[in-house]
Amino acid sequence: MRLYLLDEHIPPVYQTQLLYHEPSLIVLAIGDEGAPARGTSDPELLHWCEQNNFSLITNNRKSMPQHLADHLAEGHHVPGIFTIDLNMPMRVVLEELILIAAHRTKTNSLIKSSISHLGRRVKSKRILIRQG
Repeated sequence: MRLYLLDEHIPPVYQTQLLYHEPSLIVLAIGDEGAPARGTSDPELLHWCEQNNFSLITNNRKSMPQHLADHLAEGHHVPGIFTIDLNMPMRVVLEELILIAAHRTKTNSLIKSSISHLGRRVKSKRILIRQG
């Protein structure tokens, strides 16, 4: 089971829609009970993700690569970092995150200590955004 942590700059609707379309996922957002508090630094988020086996979902393409490099240089790892483009259609991002989670469940493989940029089209089931 892939565990996702949404950083505080990802709109809450991503969490709602991920859980609606794939209720078996565990998706926390910064500030949720059991997740890091709002305002937690990026290096602290990486440590939390490592300790709790969560993959980070962020839109931080500028400083996160350096934070990851520093984290790795200290001998640490993370299960994965997925950067999303908030200008991409949400359903495309949701499809990719659900596809990644399904792959993780079936193969028990991890995308460790890397940043994956999401938003390109993939073939998978079509996601319709629930309104309301």
